[in-house]
Amino acid sequence: VTFTNGGTSGSNYTLTSTTGSNSFTGNSNNVTGNANALVSDFFYNGTETLTLTGLTPGQTYTTTFYNAAFGNPGGRWATISDSFGNTIVFDENYSGAGNGNLLQDTYTADASGQAAFTFLPTSPGDTYHMYAFSNESVPEPGTIGLLGLGAVGMLARRRRGK
Repeated sequence: VTFTNGGTSGSNYTLTSTTGSNSFTGNSNNVTGNANALVSDFFYNGTETLTLTGLTPGQTYTTTFYNAAFGNPGGRWATISDSFGNTIVFDENYSGAGNGNLLQDTYTADASGQAAFTFLPTSPGDTYHMYAFSNESVPEPGTIGLLGLGAVGMLARRRRGK
């Protein structure tokens, strides 16, 4: 997967903040390899909302938020909710200073073709840090089953051919 740095808006997404978004670059962390670039720069401030557009109604998606703890556990709590009624209280620092972590939300897009994620900080001085995200469609269970049956068929055919 190729990630691009699109800032606070890009093709099919917009990040807004109630108090204007600030950026931080060059965050030192313990994440290695190519993933380090995902958690080196972030946006922060106030209550943030990430809106995704262009989704296919009825399609199931998983949105993944990539981040790194910016302090000790217990120091960066936020209530995160999506536009489909799912809510979690999440400590972005739970993994310990500099360590990476993921937060995922799986949902089915509604008729609007949009999904919105709101990040409400518990403490105004400890806002959520938006490093990177990805959004991927999840295959329908029937599709996965067909792929499995296809693989079984290929194995059976291969064994008969020997």
